[in-house]
Amino acid sequence: MRILGVRFKNLNSLVGVWHVDFTHPAYASDGIFAITGPTGAGKTTIMDAVCLGLYGSTPRLGKVTKSSNEIMSRQTGECFAEVTFETPKGSYRCHWSQHRARKQPGGELQQARHEIADADSGTVLESKINQVGEFIEMATGMDFERFTRSMLLAQGGFAVFLQAPPNERAPILEQITGTEIYSLISMKVHARRTEEHDKLEILQAELKGIQVLSKDEERDLQTGLKEKQGQETELAGKANDMRKALTWREGIFVLEKELGKLDEQQQDFEQRRLAFAPESKKLEKSRKALGLEGDYRGVTALRELQDSETRELHDATAMLPEKEKTGAEAFAVKQAAEALLNEARARQMSEWDVIKKVRDLDTQRGEKKKQLAEKDKTIGEIEKQGKGYQSHVESGERELKKALAALEAIREYRTKHAGDVALVTNLSAIERGFALLRDIEAKRIKALEELSMAAGKKESALSECARRESDHEKSCRKFEKSHNDLKGLTDEMTAILQGRDISRWRSEADALKDSERLLLQTGETMERIDRTSTALDGLKTSIGTLNAGRVRILREIKSCTDRKALLEKDIDTLETQVSLLSRIRDLEAERKRLEDGQPCPLCGATEHPYAMGNVPVLNKAEAGLQKTKDEFKKVSHHLNKLEADIVRTAAEIQHTEKELAEKRAALDADEKQCADALLRLRMEVSQVERAGKVREEIAGVQAKIAEITGFVALAEEKGRQEKSARDALEKARKIFDNAGKTLQEARHNLETAVLDHERLTKDCAALAGEMEKARAAALVDVELFGISRIPLDSLDALLKDLTGRKDIWQAKEAEKTAQEKQSDELKAGIEKHQALLHTLEEDLAARRKEYDGLKGEYGSLSGSRRELFGEKNADQEEKRLAAEVDKAGKALEKAREDYGQIEKEISALKEKIASLQVKTEHRAKELAQAEQQ
Repeated sequence: MRILGVRFKNLNSLVGVWHVDFTHPAYASDGIFAITGPTGAGKTTIMDAVCLGLYGSTPRLGKVTKSSNEIMSRQTGECFAEVTFETPKGSYRCHWSQHRARKQPGGELQQARHEIADADSGTVLESKINQVGEFIEMATGMDFERFTRSMLLAQGGFAVFLQAPPNERAPILEQITGTEIYSLISMKVHARRTEEHDKLEILQAELKGIQVLSKDEERDLQTGLKEKQGQETELAGKANDMRKALTWREGIFVLEKELGKLDEQQQDFEQRRLAFAPESKKLEKSRKALGLEGDYRGVTALRELQDSETRELHDATAMLPEKEKTGAEAFAVKQAAEALLNEARARQMSEWDVIKKVRDLDTQRGEKKKQLAEKDKTIGEIEKQGKGYQSHVESGERELKKALAALEAIREYRTKHAGDVALVTNLSAIERGFALLRDIEAKRIKALEELSMAAGKKESALSECARRESDHEKSCRKFEKSHNDLKGLTDEMTAILQGRDISRWRSEADALKDSERLLLQTGETMERIDRTSTALDGLKTSIGTLNAGRVRILREIKSCTDRKALLEKDIDTLETQVSLLSRIRDLEAERKRLEDGQPCPLCGATEHPYAMGNVPVLNKAEAGLQKTKDEFKKVSHHLNKLEADIVRTAAEIQHTEKELAEKRAALDADEKQCADALLRLRMEVSQVERAGKVREEIAGVQAKIAEITGFVALAEEKGRQEKSARDALEKARKIFDNAGKTLQEARHNLETAVLDHERLTKDCAALAGEMEKARAAALVDVELFGISRIPLDSLDALLKDLTGRKDIWQAKEAEKTAQEKQSDELKAGIEKHQALLHTLEEDLAARRKEYDGLKGEYGSLSGSRRELFGEKNADQEEKRLAAEVDKAGKALEKAREDYGQIEKEISALKEKIASLQVKTEHRAKELAQAEQQ
């Protein structure tokens, strides 16, 4: 992430809009820069603006919300921060802003806005506060906490770390860098190690308690295991035979159960057949009647339709008189509604003329009432204005009395202090005289101070000049010694390098090191070639052994396969023989074959009372069959093992051949690499001699490298000493030059100090004479006002007293003029308001007379309106009559609709009766013909 620029407005002490462009050449060329300034200048505010623009938070204030914004500048109504940055994913511009209501300083804070846009196109990518934070974290890989720890360290965070005691620094550093997780990992690792160590001790203790078997005990256990495995195989064969017999017995039981179910089903069917015999006879008769079913159904359908339409005809005929009666009643209702509508319209027309006259009277009354209100309002205003004029006259008379008393007091003061009138013209001259006294006294005091300082400077310049002469001699001796040391080191350096440049020695050492590295690599390659050749010989021997074993196994497989086929034929022959013998065996012989607990092959019983204690004796054929099967099983097992061995051997051969090919390829590659290396080293040797030759070359190259490295190291050490000596010489030269300049400056300062001391002595004497002359002139100016002497330390007090006396005289003059002017103005105002008051009283009497006339006209119009219409409202009466007409019209419309509907129903009913009469007559003829057929 790289920040390209930041813009912000009204943040902390930085009021207004500010812009910092970090892509400016001044920042880009220098690389590192500092933001400096006094406390409160706004250094940290720039960092806050970066955090605020990106995350809406700052390290000092946290999240800036609607309820809290301490970063906005005082007496401002809005602020914003905008950061432009780039990442490998692109360039972005992130903008954060907040303002108060109407952007006024006293308005309520509004919700902050936060959005991020593409810096090139300006397209807004996200504008919701939460989603902007997620987008920035996705684009930069940093949330606010990681940003303030990896790119921007909060103010004061590192100072806390430096000032903390040693035992508190680790937690603070973890908090600053965000590495608390590593402490947790360390504690978890320690706990896990302790736990695993405890487990290890337990396992070791258990291991000590285990007794190791001797070879004899192990051999006995192996023998016992093989015997148990043999017994297991024998018992598994017996269990298999028993399972086969059990399966055969279960099959017989299932077949017997199915046979019983079939017998029951047959008996049930016979019973149901006998029970259905009577119904069977009826079924026979129904089959005979089935041929007449079509004609019968047609006649039945005609009869049902005829009956249905006959009933409909009867119902419609009975309904017709009722419908006609309803129609007559609806006609009567329609006529009554027409009469009501006509009556309402007539009443509306008769009332219309009265309402029109009433409205005219109401209009006239409204105009008169409005005029009365205006007249009443005007009379009230005139009365109020008259009271104001009267109040002005009374207050003017009081103010005039006060002004005349003030004028009398001013005349008495002027008579008493008549001498102060001269201060108006002479005070400026007095002030100039006092100012001249102060200036001369100040110059004299300053000159005395400068004279004292000049004397001190003169003594200091004398001692400084002596000290600088001593320093100049010391620096000269030190410069000569540094020059001699540098010349000696330069001669030693030339002797060590033997006239060659040190870079050539370094180049030669680098070339020898490259040769050494190539020789060592070649030696390793040769050792790898020897190991690979030995491994190839071993692999070839292994392939030969495996191929021989494979041929042997194939011969054994062929022999076992032939033996297995022969045994299969013998088993088939013996099984046929045993089967034939079993058929001819009589019951007595079969009884002898029964075994206690085993099911009988005939009845399945497991108890044999007539053969209790019998143990079946296998005959010769069965014994031979069993022996042949055992041998067949062994041969099959051995064949399976041989087939597995042949597959394993083939895999080993394939693996060995693959490894052989890889070793050959590696050997060829190493041989080629070795040949290329010897060619680069320009060594032409046979394969037998090359290993020894390479070792000799390595020893020789390493010896040369050690020798040259020693030269270079010694030369570099001398070079460092020479550089130090050169730096020391340059430093001594600068000190010598500075000492010379300082000595010249000290001599110049001494001359200046002597001249200044002489000049200031003369100035002090001249200023003392000027002081006496100025004092005498000032005393002449102030004697007229009762002042006989002028102390220099009381000049301000004297001037202040004289100025106060002058200001009081001028203030009394101004007050006298103002009071005289005010008295004249008050007299004129009283006369003016008295005249206005008289005119206003005459106008008020005329307006009251007009008001009484209008009031009488309004009463006459109101009486006429009550006689014509009473207190009723014309608009409401008009609406009421219109509503009655509308209601009567709607009732007539409904009556007409009801009458029309009934007329339609009567016509439809008559048409239905006529249609049904025609249909029933025609169908009666068809039904008669169908019944005859």
